[in-house]
Amino acid sequence: MAGSRCVCVLSLPRSGSSTVAGMLHRLGVDMGAGHFQGHDDNNPRGYYEDLRFQELAKSLSGERYGTRKPATIPEQTQRKYSALIAERATLPLWGFKGPRTVFVLRHVLPLLEQAGVDARFVIVMRDTAAIAGSLYRHSEVSYNGRFRMEPDRAAAVVDVWLGALREAVELTDKDKTLCVLYEEVLKNPQLAASRLAEFAYAGLPLGATAAQIECAAAFVDRSLNHHADSDSRSHAG
Repeated sequence: MAGSRCVCVLSLPRSGSSTVAGMLHRLGVDMGAGHFQGHDDNNPRGYYEDLRFQELAKSLSGERYGTRKPATIPEQTQRKYSALIAERATLPLWGFKGPRTVFVLRHVLPLLEQAGVDARFVIVMRDTAAIAGSLYRHSEVSYNGRFRMEPDRAAAVVDVWLGALREAVELTDKDKTLCVLYEEVLKNPQLAASRLAEFAYAGLPLGATAAQIECAAAFVDRSLNHHADSDSRSHAG
């Protein structure tokens, strides 16, 4: 466990965090290989989200579009988080992402610290109108349409999530935090990949290779529609 570094991706849903997590994975940050949520029509390139972290956060913040922010967590859940962190921390460089993490980071961060993990944070931001539009479309097709939300409701959910993200960011060490604008990732994938590599490997004896950086940049598919218009083909994790 000694010397283990974790890169945690914090974001709102439908903000492009899956793309950023996929880039990190290609840069050599193990984001949970073997435990990823599968790709689907909403995210054809994959989510790069470790289902074990997802399920724990979901149990606390709520199913589907739940936005609970628990004041405490059950001891059993805390033990599960600690065990998972200990397992992952056998790797020198790993990470996890999940929008629900913003609601539970206050409980997870001390567990990372207790495990001696060097925690770093990538904050993925995207135009909030685009997020609300993508979330609205996501609710139309996900869960067989049973939890469809109107645009106003989607915007309200985004507001709650944004508030939680801001609170989560306040908990992080600013010297170990990188803010990534999703629109900038789409505009210049090569620069975004280089910035992520420099951040993830800062202070470590080895860094990402040129081939890994090229692979991470190539993962960004700028041909997809990532904007908040009426096109239901929009894909952003």
